[in-house]
Amino acid sequence: MEILAYAFPVFLILIGLEAFSLRANMNYKYRLNESLSNLSCGVFDQIINAFIGVIFIGVFAIIQINFGFFNFNPRSVLHWLLLLIAIDLTYYIFHRASHRINFLWATHVVHHQSEGYNLTVSLRQGTIATWVTYMFYLPLALIGFPAFMFLIVHGIFQLYQFIVHTHYLKSIGPFEKIIASPRLHRVHHGQNQQYWDKNYGGLFIIWDKLFNSYKEPKEKIIYGITTGLRSWDPFWANIYYFKFLSKSVLKLKTFSDKIRFLFGPPGELQRVVPPPKYSYGYDSQIQKEWRIYGILQLLFSIITGFFLVLYFNKINYIISIPSAFIILLSISNVNRLFDRRKEALITEKIKFILTLILTAALIIKEIPFIPYIVLFLSICFMVWFILIETKYPYQTTSKSFMIKNQP
Repeated sequence: MEILAYAFPVFLILIGLEAFSLRANMNYKYRLNESLSNLSCGVFDQIINAFIGVIFIGVFAIIQINFGFFNFNPRSVLHWLLLLIAIDLTYYIFHRASHRINFLWATHVVHHQSEGYNLTVSLRQGTIATWVTYMFYLPLALIGFPAFMFLIVHGIFQLYQFIVHTHYLKSIGPFEKIIASPRLHRVHHGQNQQYWDKNYGGLFIIWDKLFNSYKEPKEKIIYGITTGLRSWDPFWANIYYFKFLSKSVLKLKTFSDKIRFLFGPPGELQRVVPPPKYSYGYDSQIQKEWRIYGILQLLFSIITGFFLVLYFNKINYIISIPSAFIILLSISNVNRLFDRRKEALITEKIKFILTLILTAALIIKEIPFIPYIVLFLSICFMVWFILIETKYPYQTTSKSFMIKNQP
């Protein structure tokens, strides 16, 4: 939570280094539109769950203090190690359930939508999936692990989850007998049928070996989901499978069929009610002028979102909630621009109006410094937007969608 907020700038630096190194040494290129979408999903998750995370830790602490079975000593190395093992095992259970239960897959599918494998994929997290993981972790409070110990160990655990998504490392040798390495985790992101529901482990791969979900990578891995996703928008990425679930449940006639559909495994049930079929290799492109505008707009939104998450507990909710909404709208708009969606031009103008209203209100309340910077940059972006729209008309033709056949 807070560890990840502090680590985010480091993540961006490492992503840049990996992108440069892969292009120079392995002829592997980051896809710009996909990478920006991955980052956007990560920012969505962090901003929306900043408040939810505070509630979770509060509930965790209350359960541990009042109902915890055992007392764990923070000075004991063994107790820290036990907590690490407990977190990793709990994560394995959550992760496996998220692939085997249809309505949980709806929360987790976001993480698997990317058709590449690099460090940006680690940040592509489902916003609602974070709520589900919190529910799975609450029994650790009942066992008696203190909240502050959980925060530290879970933060370190998530840092490793970032590293494990690198495309760069080939193998870590004999450590792979117990550790879930990048090479082994790549299997988990494969849409090849032989790789479905394999290698769930977050830190230790031993759970997969114990519970018969281990798979060595042998054939070429095709990343992503079998249906693909024709959008970069993080908002749509988080809700589209829920839309499919709700429509499917309404089509099924008996109550038992509806329950079976929601709680059964996705792969088998999609034969009963097929999901919307998209094409593999979605790669919409926009003009260079709009691309530069989108990248800088997203960078500005990520920076403001970073500070909002970092100081969330110190900012009045009257300020933080509308600020979060505008940042999320801006991030969604950038990805819609890359999707070449006509409505993105309208929502971008709405965002500028909302930003001007919010910053004006903050200036009236005599909040120093930051509102003036945001106001100045917003006006600059607004003028830039008008100039681009006038000189380089935004193209929304469907011919921009470059769809490749599935390899």
